[in-house]
Amino acid sequence: MIGLNYSEGEATILCYPMVAGAALYNFFLLMFRKHPTKNTTLVDYNIVLIIIPSVLYGSTLGTLLNDVLPPVVANILITLLLGAFSIKFFMKFCDLLKEN
Repeated sequence: MIGLNYSEGEATILCYPMVAGAALYNFFLLMFRKHPTKNTTLVDYNIVLIIIPSVLYGSTLGTLLNDVLPPVVANILITLLLGAFSIKFFMKFCDLLKEN
């Protein structure tokens, strides 16, 4: 949201409803669909029970850190975290390609 001249705090506040709305729409769209190969729903509620608390904890911790840390440090930490996850997922992708 830098291109639209929003601060990090304003951009975060604007992004949460958009992400929540898209996720709710997706959830309600897929909630009653059946899994193609198993006799269960398409939504795996065991994973939902793991992900929701993690997201809530992470967003709360991120909001607190964003209030405490200066913007430069917050941007550096976010960039490092994104880079680490990108490398990890790319390596996992390469491993999956080798298996097939």
